[in-house]
Amino acid sequence: MCRLFLTHGFSVTLIYGPMLHVLKPVKLLVIGVALIINMFVKLDESSQVNSLLPPTGQKNNCLWSDCTCFLSLYLCSCFTLMALLLSGYREGFLWKRGRDNGQFLSRKFILSERECVLKYFNKHDAREPKAIMKINTVNATFQPTKIGVAHGLQITYLKDNSTRNIFVYHEDGKEIVDWFNAIRAARFHYLQVAFPGAAQSELLPKLTRNYIKEGYMEKTGPKHTEGFKRRWFTMDDRRLMYFKDPQDAYARGEVFIGCKDNKYTVLSGLPANTQGYHWQFGITIVTPDRKFLFACETEEDQKDWIAAFQSVINRPMLPQEYAVEAYFKHKP
Repeated sequence: MCRLFLTHGFSVTLIYGPMLHVLKPVKLLVIGVALIINMFVKLDESSQVNSLLPPTGQKNNCLWSDCTCFLSLYLCSCFTLMALLLSGYREGFLWKRGRDNGQFLSRKFILSERECVLKYFNKHDAREPKAIMKINTVNATFQPTKIGVAHGLQITYLKDNSTRNIFVYHEDGKEIVDWFNAIRAARFHYLQVAFPGAAQSELLPKLTRNYIKEGYMEKTGPKHTEGFKRRWFTMDDRRLMYFKDPQDAYARGEVFIGCKDNKYTVLSGLPANTQGYHWQFGITIVTPDRKFLFACETEEDQKDWIAAFQSVINRPMLPQEYAVEAYFKHKP
């Protein structure tokens, strides 16, 4: 038996693999009831799936109509997830945002646990995929506000060690939740194989992740003499990425944020004689190689960003993160 955390704050107990055939109907009923109770108890505004619910006008207040809709959506999704755990395969069509023109077009997506990849095709009858995403680098997060549609999902993966964004949606909320859960299930299987001795409690937080922080800041170049430009920033664990537009496929640049033991620090304000900024609330990130200068529009934004940076800098680096840091230092 395995316990999968499908979203932040939600968990489902499932029967995995060969054990499924010995499950009695009464046990399924118990699991279903436990799932319903668990979702009601755990429901909070921090949940990713909670962002799919229509606004109730009252913060931290869940109306019965919303809960009924949500439970129906999620219970149906659980059966889809159980089917995926058995088959390791999912195929369907999603509306994908074009990289260059921003137009959403229907694209076929295939998730294969056997191949350990998620791929999509530009044409419905195409034999070769347009992109192949390795499950070990894939992340998915609900982004209805950023994408501008109710059931929007942002999928990211690494291509040549740089982050690539894909924005998709589906008219049916259950369908997009099914895809989100399918990606988590595939990653769970991958992590079990990659880390056979790891406890489930260690693997569950690695299935998918929310960004630490996103928003606009101003930045200048490495010489600190260029004018500051407004950019959209995304803090994804130790990767700080900046984009011209929030829905850009690729970042204009990425900055690795290490730990304080390796001489990474964050400071409030900008160095003396800094010029060219429009927003008054500066931030300086000091790395072993250089300083990065940013400016925020409000003092509140400045404090939030500093807190986000500090939370990462205070955390010791994992062994695999040293390899990422080395890549950034030698990045062409």
